[in-house]
Formats: sequence, C-alpha cells, structure tokens
Amino acid sequence: MVEAIDQGDKKAKFVFSGEILPNNERSNAILAQRREEEQRRKEEAERIKQQQELGEKERKKKEREEKEKQARDMNYAMEMAQKRKEEEEQMNRLEGRMLIMLKNLAINNTPKEYTISGLNLGAARARILSQHVAFNETLTALHLARKGIEDSEGVELAKMLIQNKVLRKLELEGNKLGPKSIQAFGRALELNTTLRVLDLESNDIYKDKDAPFDPETKRPVVPKIFYFIDCMQKNQTLLSLNMANCQMDEKCGQKWMFTTSVNKDLIDFEFGFNKFSLEQIRTIQENLKRNKAQYDQDRLREWKERKLMNDEDVRLKNQYIEEHARKQQEQFEEEARELREREIDEQWRKHLLDSEIEKQQLIQQLEEAAKMRAEKGKKKKGGMGGKKKGKK
Repeated sequence: MVEAIDQGDKKAKFVFSGEILPNNERSNAILAQRREEEQRRKEEAERIKQQQELGEKERKKKEREEKEKQARDMNYAMEMAQKRKEEEEQMNRLEGRMLIMLKNLAINNTPKEYTISGLNLGAARARILSQHVAFNETLTALHLARKGIEDSEGVELAKMLIQNKVLRKLELEGNKLGPKSIQAFGRALELNTTLRVLDLESNDIYKDKDAPFDPETKRPVVPKIFYFIDCMQKNQTLLSLNMANCQMDEKCGQKWMFTTSVNKDLIDFEFGFNKFSLEQIRTIQENLKRNKAQYDQDRLREWKERKLMNDEDVRLKNQYIEEHARKQQEQFEEEARELREREIDEQWRKHLLDSEIEKQQLIQQLEEAAKMRAEKGKKKKGGMGGKKKGKK
C-alpha cells in the first residue's frame, strides 16, 4: 500500500507499507507462485551469468589458441627458413662423393644400392638427400646406419617414402630417431606400397612412454609408437621389420600381439632386446610362423604358375617355330615350283625360238637350194641349145 502525505510546499512524501494478505489457501497459492517466479528469475539470471562467463572463457581460449597458432606458424616459418638457409649453404659446399651421388639421384642414374659410408651426413644433408631420393626412380636400397640422424630428419626420411615408388630397403639402425620419426613412418607405411625391408634397430623411438598428462583431457599422452603399431595392421607390403633394442615394454608387446595376428604379410620381425613377456614373444613368433608358411605357400603356387606359364610359353614357342618352319618349307617348295615352272617356260620359249630359227634357216636353205636348182636348170637349158645349133 502506498500513501501520499501532504507537507505543504514541501515535496510529497511516499510511505510504502508491506502487503498484508489473509491467511488462506488462495493467499498461500499466490505466495508460492511468487516464490517460484522469483526462483525462476534467479535461475535465469544465474544461467545468463554462466553463459556470459562461459562465453568469456571461450573467447579467451580462442584468443589464446589463435596467439599460440600464430606463434607456432611464426616459429615454423622461421624454422623452415633456417632449414632452407642451411640446405642452400650445404648445397654450395657439397663436393666429392656426396655431390656425385645427388647428381645421379637427380638424373635417375644411380646403382641399385647406395651405402652412405665414410660421408658426414648432418641434418641439412640428410634433408637434401631425402628430397632427392623421394623422386628418384632407380635406387632400390639405401643404407643410412649409424649416421647420427636426428628425430626431425627421420621425419623427412619417412615423408620421402610417401612419394618414392621404387625403394625396397631402408636401413636406419643406430641413429637418433625418436617418437616423431616413428609416427611419421607409420603414416608413410599406410600409403607406401613398395618398401619391403625397414631397419629401425637401436633407436630411442619409445622415449615418450612416460609423457606427461594432457592438460585438457587429464589423461596420459599416448606414445607415438602405438600409432605406428596400429598402422602396421593396415600395411600389406612390408616383409621384414627390425625394431630390436628400441626399449619397448610389455604394453608394446601386447599391441604387437594383436597387430601380428591381423597383419598376414609380415614374415620377419626382429624384436630382440626389448622387454616383452614370454607369452607375448611366443604369440608373436607363432603369428610370424603362420605368415611365413602362407608366404612360402603363395610363392610355391606362384612358382608353379610361372613354371606352367613358362612350359606353355615353350610349347607355344615350339609350336610357332614348327608352324613357321612348315610355312617356310611350303614357301620354299612353292618358290622352287615356281622356279621350275619358270625354267620350263624359259626352256620352252627357248625351244620355240630355236625351232623357229631352225625353221627359218631350213626355209632359207630350201629357198637357196631352189634358187641354185633354178640357176642350174637355166644353165643346162642354155648349154643344150648351143650344141644343137652347132650340129646344123
């Protein structure tokens, strides 16, 4: 209730008094409805406040991520620029065997196998070599054992396999490859269909096994080697893999058990000097034996098919030779028959020509003989007339 009090020339003074409701059911319902509406207003205000706070957090998070992305992009650009500068400097300094090898790689004039022995490779040269091998079409085996190749250069070598279509063997034993390299090789082996042998022995590719927790998911970071092992489930071309002395533990062994049960093509997997359990070792070996038996069976079938095809080729070749010889003999006989016919025709033409000549000669002789007889007859007649005149 609002009351106005008149105070003359002074401003009116309003006095607000509380609302008094009767104590009955209708009043209680009105009060309950008012309390519910008040509660809804508070909840709506709280929800709006939370949305505003959440939106502010999202905005700050996006700003932070954008700044981090810009920083990463800048660092990446600076890193790439530094790498290009180093590569250009190394290209200007290259000489001797290394320069000859890179030139041969560029023009596809390499031998089947290269061993980088006695050459100081280094980070920049390793990247340059990767770029040249990526587009080469003649090199089938590359040995880069114990060359001090770092994790970042290992990534470049893995990317090389995505483009290269002829390399069959790659040896990287005893280098400094790490988790980034093994993850990159996993991606490469999902796309590469030509590599048969990969040697990664004695590389610390599992050093991220004790990685810290992810601050967002509050879960441990998954080691990169697990991704590589999962990728090997899809690869159907790699036959030999050496990962001995890579500090793998039973977690890796458990994943390798499943991978070798799925992968039916890997027949040679060296995993010695790792910390696998006895059960895991036996299971992996049994899976490899199964693959080897199937591989031998497939090769035997292919050999039999090739032998059958070769026998068929030999039979067809002999048949072709016989058919060709028969046709050639028929051709020779036909040519001989035609030659004989031509000789007979020539002889007949010669005989006719000789007969015609003889005939002409005979006619000429007869004509000459007739002329001679005619002349003799004239002379004889002339002689007989002179004698008769003399007697008279």
